[in-house]
Amino acid sequence: MSATQNYGTGRRKTATARVF
Repeated sequence: MSATQNYGTGRRKTATARVF
């Protein structure tokens, strides 16, 4: 998983964004 790609989707899931 790419942190950059997750950033956009991670905006909804704060937990996921924190992992990266």
